[in-house]
This record gives sequence, structure tokens and C-alpha cells, in this order.
Amino acid sequence: MGTPNSHEITAEDLHKVVDQIALTMPLATSDQPFGPRNTVYRISGKIFAMYTDGIGYPIVNLKTDPEESEVLQRMYPSIIPGWHMNKRHWISVGAGKGVTRQLLEELIEDAYLRIMYALPKAKRPYRIPRAPGSRKTLDTAGSHVYSCQRSRSLSEAFC
Repeated sequence: MGTPNSHEITAEDLHKVVDQIALTMPLATSDQPFGPRNTVYRISGKIFAMYTDGIGYPIVNLKTDPEESEVLQRMYPSIIPGWHMNKRHWISVGAGKGVTRQLLEELIEDAYLRIMYALPKAKRPYRIPRAPGSRKTLDTAGSHVYSCQRSRSLSEAFC
């Protein structure tokens, strides 16, 4: 019997799990600009993830690295090029073989950081390290300073 993170996500649970993970990212918000069947997750107004069931089954679109996208699509049959998104920079992840909460946490965190790094410094909610994986001090928009190293989940680093 595996840990809760090792269980594959079901189609019925995908929205709930994505919502739980995405909204733990610092200052992440969600809205439904395309109707109740689509939830968009943003940081400083920029989309890093979008849940939808508009293709006939539930998926989450996530910003990704083009090279990583190709590898992920070869490794996981339920990861496809981003639906209604730039196929090179976005992936769609559905429930399926190997798609666990841990994988979703890693992919959502990566999508969040890609958008965060692309924001002008003045729009970032806190100072972030220049390179993922480096040991840096992160300074939030408030007066708290957190010392952390990049972990599987940003929420662990900020709690």
C-alpha cells in the first residue's frame, strides 16, 4: 500500500486535487472567466494552470518547458499537448496511468514558477531565487523573510 501521494488521480478527483495544489502557491488566485466548467489559476493576473472538461474529460492545462513537454508526453499517455493553448509551451494532463498527486504537485509548481519568473520584478509578490534548486533567502511582499531551499512544494517552503 503506497502513500496518499502515490495513488493515481481519478478523473472525478482531478478538479479538487488541482484546486488544492494550485491555491497553495503564494498569492495564487482562481476564477472562472470561461464559465463554470473551466477554472483558471493565476499569479499577478497571469495564467499558470487551467482546469477544464471541455474536451469531453477532465484535464488541467499547465505551462511547461518545451523539452520537458516532449519527455512527459512520451512517459505518460494522459499528458498531451495543451488543449486550446500553445502546443509547445503548454501541456494538458488528464487522469491516467502514473498521474499521481505528487506528479501534479511538481507540474503545477513548475508552471507557477515559470510564470513567476516571467513577471516583471515589480509585479512579483516576493523576491525569488534566480535559479530553481538554489539555496536562497526569499523575501515575501511583507516583512517576513523565509530561508528555504527548493522543495517539491512551495507551500512547504512558506509554511
